[in-house]
Amino acid sequence: MDVYTSISLNYLPKARILVKSIKKLHPEWVVHLIISDRIQENDKSLSISYIKEYFDEVVWIEELDIENIHGWIFKHSVVEMCTALKGPYLQKLVKGGAKKIIYLDPDIVVFNSLDPLADLLDDHAILLTPHLVDYPDNKESILENEIRGALRHGIFNLGFFAINAQKDDGNRFANWWGEHLRDYCYADYDLGLFTDQKWCDLCPAYFEDLHIVRDPGYNTASWNIDKRFVSASKNGQILVNEKYPLRFYHFTGYDSGAGIRMTQQFSNGNQIVNEIWGWYHQQLLENQQKMLGNQKWFYDYYDNGIRITEDDRRLYRHRIDLQDTYPNPFKTSGTGKNNFFALYHN
Repeated sequence: MDVYTSISLNYLPKARILVKSIKKLHPEWVVHLIISDRIQENDKSLSISYIKEYFDEVVWIEELDIENIHGWIFKHSVVEMCTALKGPYLQKLVKGGAKKIIYLDPDIVVFNSLDPLADLLDDHAILLTPHLVDYPDNKESILENEIRGALRHGIFNLGFFAINAQKDDGNRFANWWGEHLRDYCYADYDLGLFTDQKWCDLCPAYFEDLHIVRDPGYNTASWNIDKRFVSASKNGQILVNEKYPLRFYHFTGYDSGAGIRMTQQFSNGNQIVNEIWGWYHQQLLENQQKMLGNQKWFYDYYDNGIRITEDDRRLYRHRIDLQDTYPNPFKTSGTGKNNFFALYHN
């Protein structure tokens, strides 16, 4: 099994917790870290050995074979970039001969064996988990988790997916989704897009060999916690709805505080859930969250240190002529094709 996750460097503490949780249960699985970032010059808070620790493969975005890589990066915000990269790297894994592939977001922690997913991939080409597997029964949850959540951001949560690349639909999915994320991975609600997620609303129509994982032990998170009661068995195993082992928990919204607020709002005071969040907070501190969690994204700035605006990115994204004229819009030295910044920042 090949497993991968995608981060900017401020998410390294989360990715370290994820990989350690995977390796504890599946030491033989190969775990890849994809970094949509670069270490800032003179930054002594990070070492390559610390970044690579626990991971089998670490790949930086500029090492990938993506045409006009600097122009491509410039079009995206940090969230858009980290999600867009999931597609091309999936294609790279498939091209390199990987058979069974799992993607997990860096803010996920694995609590029980994922062998059932490996077994499902024997029979299915694509695995996806919906945000919700049971409908809410109160207006507050309908508004927050259905209307503002799944209907706005996608039926499926792409913090997880898995494919069997040896099956036709697994290959087709990798090619289709990978190519779409190169060109259309933006948080653009007017276009009906939310980064990589909304595309997969189309999967039940496009791919017959798709299996929807409805087991509530997978991808438990703030947006579905109102329908997932978390408890501990007599032997200490964490269960969901008193029946299903908690396979992995998605700590979405940790940095903004939205995740814990929504969890407390919808979990009805579930003590085990509160303990899990407390444990995760402590794990982040032990993995240098205070130092690394505020890392600035390298590609948020022109090379003169001035921050790139959303308007700059949108302008460049929608103007093919500018992309042709300024293949590296981060550069601010020189004139003409060497200086997109000077043209629009007089």
